[in-house]
Amino acid sequence: MRSATNRVPVLARLLSCTLVLGCAALLGLPTSASAGTILVFGQTDNTNFVQAAFSGDTATLTTHGVTPTTSISIPVVITQIGNVPVSPAAAFETFVGVTSSTPQTGDLKGGFSGEIIISQYSAENGFGVIALDTKFSGGTLKADGASGSLAASVPLNTVNFTTQDPSVEAVLGGTTGVGAFALSFAGITPSQSVPFAGFTTQNSGVFSTVSAAHVIPEPASIAMALWAVPLWAVLGMLGYRPLRHRYKSSKA
Repeated sequence: MRSATNRVPVLARLLSCTLVLGCAALLGLPTSASAGTILVFGQTDNTNFVQAAFSGDTATLTTHGVTPTTSISIPVVITQIGNVPVSPAAAFETFVGVTSSTPQTGDLKGGFSGEIIISQYSAENGFGVIALDTKFSGGTLKADGASGSLAASVPLNTVNFTTQDPSVEAVLGGTTGVGAFALSFAGITPSQSVPFAGFTTQNSGVFSTVSAAHVIPEPASIAMALWAVPLWAVLGMLGYRPLRHRYKSSKA
């Protein structure tokens, strides 16, 4: 049967390990919170399209309207702002400089950056009232068969929102914000295999505020964690050695 003097060193070491694991959890595990929807949109026809063009490792995504044929925007409808569905509101979607030079891996191609503008009130080519302007980096494109996606989110990627629409501003809590988005591609033509190449498609999308579940700990928190680990490790060893010495002395 272990004496109290034997259990104390074990307790000290357990305390040290617990603190180390706790700090590791702080650095590696996300905190819990929920994301909120900012805006949901979709296309209403299959004549206007998004095009993916490839040249070596460089891929560019562009929006193409058919009326007029020179339009760099496509008509869409906004169906939800925040968590509330709305009557379909006419808008335009415009891709600006959405490109990547990152080599493709299987059915994924990362490294996309650029700007996606959702503008309202029949304002083509990114002009008019901006419902949501999304500037991002680190986006990932996926295409397989007739479907695919383009998505970006924190913390590995950067997604910044700007709005001129009071309804969207109320959701963001201001005229700017950060978060994530995901565009779904349907009707990809021609159907793609792995690796994928050039295609045209229709799209719909969801933009959302950042979830605290994806937030990296602040630098101050990281510093505190790194400081606490060696301190408690030292305390654990100090708590073990004197007791061990006393135990040996008493045994002698």
